Amino acid sequence: MRMCDWPRCTSEAGPAHFVHGKAYCVEHCEPAIREHFMKEYEAWDDGKPGKKFRDLFARYCETCCELPEELTKVKLNHPYMKFTKIDDGLEFRIPTPLPEYKHPERPQLVEWPRWRLYVAESRLELLPQE
Repeated sequence: MRMCDWPRCTSEAGPAHFVHGKAYCVEHCEPAIREHFMKEYEAWDDGKPGKKFRDLFARYCETCCELPEELTKVKLNHPYMKFTKIDDGLEFRIPTPLPEYKHPERPQLVEWPRWRLYVAESRLELLPQE
């Protein structure tokens, strides 16, 4: 059995508690996700984030925040999500294809409502429609 990669931890790692190649025990999985996400968030320059950022964002929201019913991990890991960095976190939108569209090779996208993640508070909020 693999041991937890958290410094000075002597516990066995959980079978599903891996964060970017490192294994963690149940106790340290959430802090590890938080730590890895915070590093990616701080390094993010407000451009289009890559897959690693999106994956950590989804896991962070799922693990560290109270996830509203409207959001799922699949939606949170959508490759066309739009992110904007703000002072105390980030705002994001998740586009979704319309059920019927004229050009199957180029589906139309409709913007979902804006969400805000307050990083320090690990809190998600649905923003009012513009």
